[in-house]
Amino acid sequence: MNRTTIIAFIVASVLVLYLTILNLQYPLIGINVVEKNGETFVKEIYEFGWAKNHNIQVHDRVLKVDGKPPLSHFTVREYGAIEQAKTVTIQRGNQIQVFTISYEPNLISQFMYYLILPISFFIFVASLSVFLLRLRTHDKPSTVLIYFLLLAGLCYISASLSAKYETIGRQIFIGTFLFLPVIFLHFLYDYFEKEKKVWFTKKIVFLLYRVNLIEFVGLKLHWISEKKFLLGALLLNVATILALLGKGLVYLKKDEQQHTVRGLLLAIGLSAAPFVLFYSLPVLIIGKWVLPAELTVTSLFVLPSVFLYLIGMDRLFRLQFSINHFVYYAFLSLLPSFLVTLLYAKFVNKAGRLAELVLLFLLIYVINILALYLKGYFDRTLRAKLYVQKNFYQESIYRISETLKKQKNMREVIQFLEKEVREVLDIENLAFVQLAIRDMQAPFHCDEKEWTKLTKKMDRQPLSIGKIIENKRLFAVFVGSFRQSPLLLIGKKKHPIPFRSEQKDWLSTIVYYASVTIENMLKVEDVIKELGSLKEGIVWQVHMEPEIFAPTLSQVVQREFLDKVLNLSGVLGSFIAAVIGLLIITIEGGKLNWNFGGVLAAIILFAVVLVTNDGFEFSMINSYDVRVNQRAIRMLTLVMSLFQAIATMCVVLISTSVGLFLTEQIGISAFEHPVNQIIVGVTAGIACLGGMTWLNAMLQSTGKVRIAPELSDYTMFVSGYNWKGALSMSLQSSIGEEAIYRLMGIPVIVWLTHQPWLAVLVTSLLWAIIHTGTGTHPRIIRWSEIVALGFVMGELYLQYGFIAALVAHFIHNFILMFAPIALTKSKINRKALPINNAVTKG
Repeated sequence: MNRTTIIAFIVASVLVLYLTILNLQYPLIGINVVEKNGETFVKEIYEFGWAKNHNIQVHDRVLKVDGKPPLSHFTVREYGAIEQAKTVTIQRGNQIQVFTISYEPNLISQFMYYLILPISFFIFVASLSVFLLRLRTHDKPSTVLIYFLLLAGLCYISASLSAKYETIGRQIFIGTFLFLPVIFLHFLYDYFEKEKKVWFTKKIVFLLYRVNLIEFVGLKLHWISEKKFLLGALLLNVATILALLGKGLVYLKKDEQQHTVRGLLLAIGLSAAPFVLFYSLPVLIIGKWVLPAELTVTSLFVLPSVFLYLIGMDRLFRLQFSINHFVYYAFLSLLPSFLVTLLYAKFVNKAGRLAELVLLFLLIYVINILALYLKGYFDRTLRAKLYVQKNFYQESIYRISETLKKQKNMREVIQFLEKEVREVLDIENLAFVQLAIRDMQAPFHCDEKEWTKLTKKMDRQPLSIGKIIENKRLFAVFVGSFRQSPLLLIGKKKHPIPFRSEQKDWLSTIVYYASVTIENMLKVEDVIKELGSLKEGIVWQVHMEPEIFAPTLSQVVQREFLDKVLNLSGVLGSFIAAVIGLLIITIEGGKLNWNFGGVLAAIILFAVVLVTNDGFEFSMINSYDVRVNQRAIRMLTLVMSLFQAIATMCVVLISTSVGLFLTEQIGISAFEHPVNQIIVGVTAGIACLGGMTWLNAMLQSTGKVRIAPELSDYTMFVSGYNWKGALSMSLQSSIGEEAIYRLMGIPVIVWLTHQPWLAVLVTSLLWAIIHTGTGTHPRIIRWSEIVALGFVMGELYLQYGFIAALVAHFIHNFILMFAPIALTKSKINRKALPINNAVTKG
């Protein structure tokens, strides 16, 4: 497990949150001044600054800054600019006016270029970093690339603070600005050195590190002029990288890695060209930019986009992954939604409020995603009629042959095969069964007569790999015989139409490929087992079910541990909620509420501390991997728990403060009659759980839904889930989610739209999105249940108050999580888990 990278990710996230809070304290004022005869005058007004919107003009005299002479203010004295001030006194002729400086709704350009775009960029690069960290945990080139992406996000966010001459933000910006190109070159060397196709020496990388370090020290000691020297250093670094990439194109002229070099050259060229051509060079040559830096640096979004494209095309790292439909559609919808909103703000409604633009963006974004889902549905429905589908089976076979090379075990092969069949054929149900045909029961609900006829056909006919047997809507395909047991693919078509010849050929071919792959994997596993048992006579055995080998254990636990640390949807969702909350508080003049918010934050802290020791005990199994010792596991567990507690407490505090501030403005009574609210919440929570349990049981009995809870490998290996875990998870989920979606979410939408029903609908849909992971099939059933539960919580909040919704959510979750513990007697001996007893040699 790459602990250093995880810690770097956590530190970067904390720094981004801190820089965002600093950024919200003062807007960019945008006044440059000049001294004349002991008096201070306005020299220049910046286009995106606060002063531009308040009719402050060049040659106006500055009398005071924060009630004191201008030169007493450090930004005027050090940089000749007025920034980080709360008031400024201006004289024009005989008129003297005192301006109070604060964020205002009409500063849309500042919100866009200094907050929304930098935060969006960091979310983008952080998502890509988590993706790489999960799939390439111990890979050095991917680790360097993660550092590069995180530093790029920090550089973008700190740039706005540097423009305001904020000390910490300025130092972070200068450091990241200088070293980003060198770290990219470092990644370039490590990646191609691992591919054994590097064309330049590492001395060049170290030389650039030393040069930029000297430049950084020189800037701190004021040896050189800051702005022009930074731009000159950027030109030198970019020119070096482009020259080396050009040399790489020639060096790899007849190699497939040339496509990777071309993609990286495109990434650097497109992301740096606008800033270099329209800002850096004009400033260095004529002393004035053609386009402002705020506009040109938006091309940075090209950089992670090209990296993502290269990874998706298997031209960088060759990772094994699949993209979820929602993630894919959500990513595709971002750019058009942003462009339409930008055009609307620029040409249609120039005076529009930020809240209106955010709402418009979300509306267009959701419509885009729904349109893509609709397109996908029609593509599948009309697949047989669309002319582009004549080569679909060939494309599928090619994709399968390439993907099967990357599968690691029999389960992954089966999962991929099932996914491919579902996507290509018009299938209602599908299952893999490994039993003798005579003992086989229908794996899903179907007509008994059809099933009986199908089994008779299978019993009568000789089975060969890829053999397809059909009976009306049912069909079976023989995959092979493994571990002295036949493996069959059983399916149910939506319509009783026999497969066409090309469909049969395709299905037989992919099943044959899968069969050969599985057979080879099992043979390799048998050889590894024999070698493992012979080597020094040592057999590793864990005192729990099932038995596993140490290497498999290490890989699974590390993967699950990473998933636990980097729960991306929760982290990013909470981060976005915190930023929106801070924006609202800053713009509308609200304050943090330390009373009720502090109580909820304290409960969150208690919930995290409650399971910290258990988390350490469960993680101790990592100590079997020689690369991770007990001390490191304890340290990492404590760091994770601390980070989780602080982040969740901050989000809850901000969400609670925003919710309480807005409920007063729109007239929602959230805390009246607390005893009645608790009674209503307990009743509603039990009623919701009972109703959903009955509905699931009814649907399952009719065969319309299949509920198959999928225990993770982590749970199978490191069980021991107890009442403390149930209580902790129930408290954290209920408080965190209710604070964000009900206490803050509903008032925000009501404040924007004045439509309570729309607020309940939107928050219920957003809440359901974060609960998409489920063992229920079809997933739409579980998703609909979550939406309905969100409606209930929303109505409880509006009709009774926040405490009712919070209690109902907690009761629902706690009973749901605690019931299996109370009703089921675990087969696993929890005491067998500690390190002294869990592993034996024999």
